[in-house]
Amino acid sequence: MKVLVPLTLYFHNDEPEPKTKVIVTKKNYKKTYEDYTILKPKYLAEYPKGLEGEAKNYALNRVENFFEDSVDAGMQDYSVYSPFAASERKIQIIAISYLK
Repeated sequence: MKVLVPLTLYFHNDEPEPKTKVIVTKKNYKKTYEDYTILKPKYLAEYPKGLEGEAKNYALNRVENFFEDSVDAGMQDYSVYSPFAASERKIQIIAISYLK
Protein backbone atom coordinates (compact mmCIF):
# COMPACT_ATOMS: atom_id res chain seq x y z
CA MET A 1 0.00 0.00 0.00
CA LYS A 2 1.30 3.43 -0.89
CA VAL A 3 2.07 5.71 2.01
CA LEU A 4 -0.28 8.69 1.73
CA VAL A 5 1.13 10.90 4.42
CA PRO A 6 1.82 13.59 3.61
CA LEU A 7 -0.91 13.88 1.03
CA THR A 8 -0.01 16.55 -1.52
CA LEU A 9 -2.97 18.31 -3.13
CA TYR A 10 -2.89 21.15 -5.63
CA PHE A 11 -5.25 24.08 -6.12
CA HIS A 12 -5.45 26.87 -8.64
CA ASN A 13 -3.86 30.08 -7.38
CA ASP A 14 -5.69 31.62 -4.39
CA GLU A 15 -8.15 28.75 -4.12
CA PRO A 16 -10.30 27.36 -2.59
CA GLU A 17 -11.34 30.62 -0.92
CA PRO A 18 -10.04 33.42 -3.18
CA LYS A 19 -9.45 36.94 -1.88
CA THR A 20 -9.94 35.90 1.73
CA LYS A 21 -7.77 34.92 4.66
CA VAL A 22 -10.07 32.15 5.85
CA ILE A 23 -8.32 28.96 6.87
CA VAL A 24 -11.29 26.57 6.65
CA THR A 25 -13.44 25.71 3.66
CA LYS A 26 -16.47 23.56 3.07
CA LYS A 27 -15.57 23.15 -0.59
CA ASN A 28 -15.16 19.60 -1.81
CA TYR A 29 -11.62 18.82 -3.02
CA LYS A 30 -12.91 16.84 -6.00
CA LYS A 31 -14.74 19.94 -7.25
CA THR A 32 -11.70 22.21 -6.75
CA TYR A 33 -9.57 19.62 -8.57
CA GLU A 34 -12.00 19.56 -11.50
CA ASP A 35 -12.05 23.38 -11.60
CA TYR A 36 -8.25 23.39 -11.68
CA THR A 37 -7.86 20.75 -14.39
CA ILE A 38 -10.35 22.60 -16.61
CA LEU A 39 -7.69 25.34 -16.73
CA LYS A 40 -5.01 23.02 -18.14
CA PRO A 41 -5.52 24.22 -21.76
CA LYS A 42 -5.01 27.80 -20.56
CA TYR A 43 -1.76 26.82 -18.84
CA LEU A 44 -0.66 25.02 -22.01
CA ALA A 45 -1.34 28.17 -24.02
CA GLU A 46 0.14 30.71 -21.58
CA TYR A 47 3.18 29.02 -20.06
CA PRO A 48 5.19 28.59 -23.30
CA LYS A 49 4.22 31.99 -24.71
CA GLY A 50 7.14 33.61 -26.48
CA LEU A 51 9.06 30.35 -26.76
CA GLU A 52 9.77 28.40 -29.92
CA GLY A 53 11.13 25.04 -30.95
CA GLU A 54 12.70 22.88 -28.30
CA ALA A 55 12.19 25.43 -25.53
CA LYS A 56 8.46 25.54 -26.29
CA ASN A 57 8.21 21.74 -26.33
CA TYR A 58 10.07 21.59 -23.01
CA ALA A 59 7.64 24.11 -21.47
CA LEU A 60 4.62 22.19 -22.77
CA ASN A 61 6.02 18.95 -21.36
CA ARG A 62 6.54 20.61 -17.97
CA VAL A 63 2.85 21.60 -17.85
CA GLU A 64 1.71 18.13 -18.97
CA ASN A 65 4.01 16.43 -16.45
CA PHE A 66 2.93 18.72 -13.63
CA PHE A 67 -0.74 17.94 -14.14
CA GLU A 68 -0.14 14.22 -14.61
CA ASP A 69 2.53 13.60 -11.98
CA SER A 70 1.37 16.07 -9.34
CA VAL A 71 -2.21 17.31 -9.72
CA ASP A 72 -3.76 14.08 -11.01
CA ALA A 73 -1.60 11.91 -8.74
CA GLY A 74 -2.73 13.96 -5.74
CA MET A 75 -6.35 13.39 -6.69
CA GLN A 76 -5.74 9.65 -7.00
CA ASP A 77 -4.16 9.59 -3.56
CA TYR A 78 -7.02 11.67 -2.15
CA SER A 79 -9.57 9.21 -3.54
CA VAL A 80 -8.16 6.58 -1.17
CA TYR A 81 -9.51 8.74 1.68
CA SER A 82 -12.98 8.99 0.11
CA PRO A 83 -14.46 6.00 1.97
CA PHE A 84 -13.50 7.68 5.26
CA ALA A 85 -14.91 11.02 4.15
CA ALA A 86 -18.20 9.38 3.11
CA SER A 87 -18.55 7.46 6.36
CA GLU A 88 -19.57 8.69 9.78
CA ARG A 89 -15.90 9.24 10.56
CA LYS A 90 -14.36 12.64 10.11
CA ILE A 91 -10.96 13.31 8.68
CA GLN A 92 -9.12 16.57 8.92
CA ILE A 93 -6.76 17.77 6.24
CA ILE A 94 -4.40 20.55 7.19
CA ALA A 95 -3.15 22.54 4.23
CA ILE A 96 0.20 24.24 4.06
CA SER A 97 0.78 26.81 1.37
CA TYR A 98 4.17 27.34 -0.19
CA LEU A 99 4.78 30.65 -1.86
CA LYS A 100 7.61 30.95 -4.33
